[in-house]
Amino acid sequence: MNTASNQCHNALVDCASRLPEATQPLLQRIKATLKVWQWRHKVRSQLRADMVVMDIARIEKDTGLPTGALRQEAYKPFWKA
Repeated sequence: MNTASNQCHNALVDCASRLPEATQPLLQRIKATLKVWQWRHKVRSQLRADMVVMDIARIEKDTGLPTGALRQEAYKPFWKA
């Protein structure tokens, strides 16, 4: 994790320790959602970087994906599945 991620994680843990136990499941779901979003951002950023050197049309054709599917996935916001 980078410094910003560590600070965010530490702040979340600190806040969670101060809240009543009834809110713990909510915080766990929030934390899980943030991890998924972070993973999507990383994967899509890497895909955008890889697209610079890849032959996108050929890869889509070889894998049976519709034209533009990789570009659409790469530029989709991280919060969308």
